Amino acid sequence: MATFLGMEQIVVVGAGPVGMTVAALCAKQGAVPTLVERRVERPEGSRAIGVTPASLEILGRIGLTTAMLERGVQVRSAYVHNEHRALGHLRFSEISGRHPYILVLPQVDTEELLLRYLSRNGVVVHEGWSVKHLSEAVTHQESVRLNLRRAGSGIPLGTSPGYSEVSHVSEVSASSDVAELQSEYVVCADGFRGSLAAQLGLATQPNYMPYHFVMGDFHDRSSLGADAHLWFTNSGAVESFPLPGRKRRWIAQLSTDSAKNLSSSDAKDADSILAMLEQLVHERTGFSLRSEDCSWRSSFQPVKRIAVGAAVGRCFLAGDALHAMSPIGGQGMNSGIADAELLSELLTSLLRASNAAQSSNAGAGILSLDQARKVYTKARLRAGSSAASRAGIGTHIGSLRGRIGSGLRSTLIQAALNSPLQKHIASHFAMRTIPYRRAMHVLSGSSVRET
Repeated sequence: MATFLGMEQIVVVGAGPVGMTVAALCAKQGAVPTLVERRVERPEGSRAIGVTPASLEILGRIGLTTAMLERGVQVRSAYVHNEHRALGHLRFSEISGRHPYILVLPQVDTEELLLRYLSRNGVVVHEGWSVKHLSEAVTHQESVRLNLRRAGSGIPLGTSPGYSEVSHVSEVSASSDVAELQSEYVVCADGFRGSLAAQLGLATQPNYMPYHFVMGDFHDRSSLGADAHLWFTNSGAVESFPLPGRKRRWIAQLSTDSAKNLSSSDAKDADSILAMLEQLVHERTGFSLRSEDCSWRSSFQPVKRIAVGAAVGRCFLAGDALHAMSPIGGQGMNSGIADAELLSELLTSLLRASNAAQSSNAGAGILSLDQARKVYTKARLRAGSSAASRAGIGTHIGSLRGRIGSGLRSTLIQAALNSPLQKHIASHFAMRTIPYRRAMHVLSGSSVRET
């Protein structure tokens, strides 16, 4: 028999940075949600590392910016090279706003700070559970039922190293493998590999790009400092970013032959990835990486997938569940954080509207569920599609190989970075040119308007 975990106002599925940001912003406004998370241990590696100025502003609303700045590295310049010379550099220090830089902070640190905030504000995390089924999600019923199944066992997120201050991780009977939650609203932030978008009929087929990359985090023995560096060569690209703790991330595009080798099962082990990365970085940049300096390595193939819609019934998609994109350019997580800001405003407004209706204080300016779905879908599908297209174009341009294509790219990059266009390009990569507050005016004033 399923253990009933309660009736909630908001349930967020997925305790990654996007899901936890939704939960934290809702809690900040007095609507304390419940989180459901499949993982029971933190993944290894730093994964997403770039936090844009807009995301810092959003996370500043819950008081995290100071701690993030203390832990992270502020990247104010990105230098671009080909195999022969420097082509120019982007100056993030010239973009407008309170944070004229890209903050490099491993995702695991961002998640830790968010989880601590949730703990201090009484947000419960049901971890080790996956959502197997949503019911009443496409009807006009006033709640959604979530059928949960135990996903695994291990060290709870709340007791893992670095999370010792977290105390609001729930404990459900170990003898129970199934559970049930009910909620007025559900946020599906279960990521690219999650199943909820498909359950809601919103998923599309992923479009994998024809490029493969290997990457790793190393003790930094270079003299590159706190700047980012990118090499675009005839044989492929290399990117390098500073990390906290005197480390540096290196990312290298694989050649066609190396990509074929990587696809074989015996070449996907960590040692093979490390050997490929060391070789490619040395050939294209002249820097020598040491195996003993590597703390983490991985490989990836960029993918793009945009859902056909952002909301059904009382369920809303956010983050990679809504818009998966190439990690090149670092726009994925930051797009999800912008989703979280708008979605938290809409959900808390809906709850206030419900309370007003119950107390007979409803007025003409009350936000309806249908309006919330339309506003969120229009704003965040547009923004997510724009960010994904930019990330894809950047990946295609950076991945050009061969003398002619690489030469043309070098000419265009050098011309752009040594012209007034440089400032716009820096704002582009900082995501300043994708307004994340475009739909926020719908919640202000005495009337509800759609953007």
